[in-house]
Amino acid sequence: MKKLFSFKRLFLGFRIYSYEFIYIVNVWLYYLCFRYLHKHDEPKHYFFEFFKDNNEYTQICFNQTYKIQTEHYEHFHKRLFKLVKIPYRYFQLFSDKNQNKRTGDSNRFFPKNAPTKVINIAPHTYYEGIEFNNFFFDSFEIDNLCFHNCTFRNCKFSNMTSKKFLWESELKQGFSSCDFYNCTFEKCNFKNLFFSIGNIDLTTFSDVTFFNCIFHRMSFQKVIFTGSTTFNNTSIYSPSKAFDLSFMGSIDNIHVDAQCHVTAFSYYDRANFTLEKWMRRKKLRLSNSNKIADTYFALDQIWTSNHIREEDNSYANFYYQRKKAETRNRKKPSKIIGYLSEWVIGYGEKPYNALLSMALIIIFFSFIYMFTGFIPEIGNDEIKYNIKQIFNTPCIPLLSDFFQSLYYSFFTMITVGQGNARPFSPESQIAMSIELLLGAIMMTLFTSTLFRKYTK
Repeated sequence: MKKLFSFKRLFLGFRIYSYEFIYIVNVWLYYLCFRYLHKHDEPKHYFFEFFKDNNEYTQICFNQTYKIQTEHYEHFHKRLFKLVKIPYRYFQLFSDKNQNKRTGDSNRFFPKNAPTKVINIAPHTYYEGIEFNNFFFDSFEIDNLCFHNCTFRNCKFSNMTSKKFLWESELKQGFSSCDFYNCTFEKCNFKNLFFSIGNIDLTTFSDVTFFNCIFHRMSFQKVIFTGSTTFNNTSIYSPSKAFDLSFMGSIDNIHVDAQCHVTAFSYYDRANFTLEKWMRRKKLRLSNSNKIADTYFALDQIWTSNHIREEDNSYANFYYQRKKAETRNRKKPSKIIGYLSEWVIGYGEKPYNALLSMALIIIFFSFIYMFTGFIPEIGNDEIKYNIKQIFNTPCIPLLSDFFQSLYYSFFTMITVGQGNARPFSPESQIAMSIELLLGAIMMTLFTSTLFRKYTK
């Protein structure tokens, strides 16, 4: 019995360690693919770094201990999971907010007490690691204040203003890595304010003006703008996780200027997703694609109503980003067609993609003709290679034959024909027929895309 019991323990331990080993390999694969195969616009410095440990600021800080808290990291053997600190730290940028100090009415959904009213905050104050529940920030100026890694639940910001600096490029106040849940901004006038890396969920902006502000790598989930909203020199850079904006009322009440920009949605952003969410919730990450498309369509209408020039990159990008989101929301057969349209012509926005696609097709078929055989001119010998001949043929004759094949493929693609080159075998005849068909399609797409692009 003792031998049987020890065998079971050994077998169970082997299963646990083998499972952990497989999980660790999976973690590293996700990390390497995410970091090196996807394009990222990572900032060199984060906004809060200007305030943290600055002697000019009053530091009110909690939850400063960096601790990785996930299901696997807490449950399994930490000796093995020391091997995955690098991937976990790459996705978890700051301390976990679950350990933040809670203030106010902690009943998250149905506060029992009246809101805690705040009518003044001293300038040059830095807050970190605090959860504000049921607060009412009323009628004071944000003057060199920074909230980092904080959470605001059921909070209201009314008649708030922020200090305007002499140099408009300076952003010395705002919210870094902060989450807003079920909040309201009412009759606020914000200047030189940043919202960087965080979540804005179930939040309403009513009669709010933004001047020289920035929303940087934020997630917008069911965010509503009502009343008269003005954006002056205000940009939304790399929204991620969710991009669901709604504009209630007349579109004429939304005012933007030519200095406002909205960049592409970041489908591979690590700021608002943990590593385990990337590994487990792929469908959920893409479920908001339809909302992303609706948001870009609404922004397109707003830019049009404000008569922003179509030559502006931020305006021209809306249509492309909307089609890109729609493609990711489709089912597999139609999704493939959408991806082809994205890569080949950029949904009619990128004619040079069509030229590049044509060049790749020409090179591809030139190799096919080298192996299936063709006759470059009347009276010349056929050009046909196999794998063994490729390695045994001298370099100069091989390059000469390849350029002949490239020349033949080029004029086949543009469907004009040149000289007396012709296919030699049935296989090369089939390849030529396919390239002729692709050439007719690609030339039509390139011409229509170029015409659409330069006549908008």
